[in-house]
Amino acid sequence: MVEADGGGAAKPVMSIREAKSLWRDPCLVRLPSRWSSERRMLVVGRVHDVFWTAIARRLSTDVEIISARYATEEEVGIYEQTNWGDYYQR
Repeated sequence: MVEADGGGAAKPVMSIREAKSLWRDPCLVRLPSRWSSERRMLVVGRVHDVFWTAIARRLSTDVEIISARYATEEEVGIYEQTNWGDYYQR
């Protein structure tokens, strides 16, 4: 899905329903968010060979997905470094 931001530029986003599929990636990487005083996490994974990042927060027994978007180059790099042995064997 592609959505226009306030300036008219198109940006790729993933629906919350689709974002749930990130948790099926066996190499999923969870990172603490460094930008929020709220306890959020970034979740980087692959869906259909595309890297996505979801912003989520842990509730008492569940995870609330706030948003999802294409992963940045930095996030993809962290995913690849974390899963170096598995990455090229797919």
